[in-house]
This record gives sequence, structure tokens and C-alpha cells, in this order.
Amino acid sequence: MLSTGCIGVIGRLAVAAMLCLAGAQGALAMGPAASSGHGPGDARKLAFVIGIDRYKNLEPRDQLQRAAADADAMARAFRGLGYAVTRVAATTRSGINAAWQGFIDEVLPGDTVAVFFAGHGVQIGGDNYLLPSNIPLIQYGRQSQLRRESLSVAELLLDLRARKPRITLVILDACRDNPLAQPPGTRSLARPGGLASMVAPEGTFIMYSAAAGERALDRLPGTDRNPNSVYTRTLLPLISTPGLTIADIAKRARQQVFETARQVNHTQRPAYYDGIIGRFCPAGCGPGSPVAAPRSAPPPRRATKDVAAARSAPSSEPARGQCQRFTRPNARPVQVRRGQELCGSGDTSVARVKRIANRAVAFDVSGSPDFTCLAGETCQFPWAGSPQFRIETSGKTARLIPTR
Repeated sequence: MLSTGCIGVIGRLAVAAMLCLAGAQGALAMGPAASSGHGPGDARKLAFVIGIDRYKNLEPRDQLQRAAADADAMARAFRGLGYAVTRVAATTRSGINAAWQGFIDEVLPGDTVAVFFAGHGVQIGGDNYLLPSNIPLIQYGRQSQLRRESLSVAELLLDLRARKPRITLVILDACRDNPLAQPPGTRSLARPGGLASMVAPEGTFIMYSAAAGERALDRLPGTDRNPNSVYTRTLLPLISTPGLTIADIAKRARQQVFETARQVNHTQRPAYYDGIIGRFCPAGCGPGSPVAAPRSAPPPRRATKDVAAARSAPSSEPARGQCQRFTRPNARPVQVRRGQELCGSGDTSVARVKRIANRAVAFDVSGSPDFTCLAGETCQFPWAGSPQFRIETSGKTARLIPTR
């Protein structure tokens, strides 16, 4: 149930990031290994697992009961799938950062990597943050301090992406309210409960235990003897079932959790965001399954006649559906909205802004698989003459800033 200790509780968060290749368990049918790293026969399966129940500076009502048990259960599940599991004991901010750095230093392109975090999490300004065990009790309105004292989910994903994994699975189990939410008449430090939605970059699958902004059940009313949260207990048998793709798992978990929550008059609708091309089965897809494609820039396609005609329109403030030129050597910063199109010179590819959220912009390049650019990295469209660029997001708009 939403326990009496959950009023004002930070969203309890479990984050699992899995970067998967076929291994001894046949978890993923893959093509050749990435261009750097090692071959398929050398690929390892590594897991990084944290669970935090006790927060030394938070009120007794804000302490957790199932985070460590969820982490232990997921660690066992990962071991059963052939992962070498690192169960992190040092849960302060510096301890987690040190363990994380050591872990990602070991990851090579082509490795199978799983990361699971169970504890407190919160969203601020559309970004998600994990809280270490020594998070201070921060005054209302001090968002910048809370960001500095916590761990950014976006930055963790950037660290992983820099290691060039083929597939990433991210599971966020946000099941309580925010203990730093405002009392009556004060300004909120962060959203009252739940996490913000995220863009799934290519090769990434993101799962939420509840829809963005919703609260998830930690336990059921009455005497609930199950040691795991409602979402995690539902996920555990599914993720270990051979033949289920990650999309199958997400859909079944959503239906089962929704039905369970509805029986106690609560609304909980697990969500997922799919950036994976092909099929990925954590416990194996079986022989002859279609492969999951490696992350790569999609090949350019020729623009449609409608888009080519739209190029003749003024490009300073293009309307929805018009195409704005974005090529070297005269590329300038461009502000875009959802649905806006960018193109190169001549009959080249067109990139349509599919979504803007959480320091990321997702593009659909002439109907090819999604191409996503994250804040902090250098991106480039797959057409001749495209400049390299970085992004800045602000609400429903984003700026593409050429770097060279």
C-alpha cells in the first residue's frame, strides 16, 4: 500500500541499465561485435547492483523497507542469467561514485552490462536524480543543492553510452512520494511523486514502474509478506522467462501491476520507452530469432517530394512540416520544436524532430530508426555536409548548436 510513511516520501527508485550481447545464456541474438572492444566469444556479462533502505539524514517515516531486498533479488536474477554481479555496499555519494567509476572502467564495447539501483529518487525540472544514503535534509527551494548532492540519471546514461554498449535496458521503480515536497503554503523543491519521462536513445529500452508522475505501490494493504515492491515482484519471474522479448516483459508487467493496483483502488500504469531495433530477450529468444541491430547512424534516404517542395519556404522560422537547411559551411544555431524538419542540401536525408525531453532530442531520419542526441555529447546527422552539433533543451524547444 501507500504506507503512512510515504506521505512526503521521495520517489523510491530502482534503476536497471542492461547493455546486452549474446553470451552463454543466449540472452541476445546479435550480429558481429562492435568495431572496437572484443569479439562475441570474449564478451562478458557484468552487473552493478545497489539497494539503499536507510538514509541517515531523513525522517524515520522516509526510510525504506524493500530497496535492499529488491537489489538482492535482482542480483540473484542477474546471476541466474550469467552475470558477474558487483553488489555495492558503500552507498554514500562518494562511495557510489567510486564504485561506479571502477565498474564502467571495466566495460568494453560488446560486453553485457546490467546496473540496478534501488532507493530514493526524485525529479527536478524534468530531470531524474538518485539519492545516496548520506543525502542531507535540504531546505525547500534549494534545487541546485539537491542536484549537486545526488546522482544524475542522465549522466549515468552518458557514462554508459561512452562505453558503446549495443543495448541498454533501464528500469526505474519509483514507488513513493517525495519527502522534500512542499508543505502547505511553501514552494516545492521537487515534484511530489514519481519520475519524469525520458527519451530512449537508439539501442535503449526504458521501463517505469508507473507512468511519469504517478506513485507506485511499495506493498499491498494489510499484511503483505512479500519482501519486494509490487513492481519488482512482478518483474522478477518475467525477466527470467526464456522467449520473452523485453517489450513482451514490459507489456505483461504493465498489465499485471495495473490489475493488482486496481484491486486496492490505486492507479499504477507502468510505462516503457523503446529505442531497440530488433528483438532482445533477457533470458534468450531461442534459435533462429531476428537479431537486434547494433547502434549506428542510419543510412541516408532520399527526401520526399513534399519535403523538397517545403524547402523553398522561408527558413528563419519554419512552420510545422517545413524543412530548415542545416549544412556546412554556413550552419548556424537552430531552434526547433516537435514535428519540425531539418535537411541537407540537394536531395538528401531529412531529420524530423520526434520528441524533446530531459536534455535529449529524438529524430526520425527519413523514416529510418530513431536517432537521439543527448545533452553533453557531439552528434551529427547521416547526410553529406551535416555539421557536428550539440543540443540545449528548454521545455518544448531545443537548440542545435554547430560545433564544426
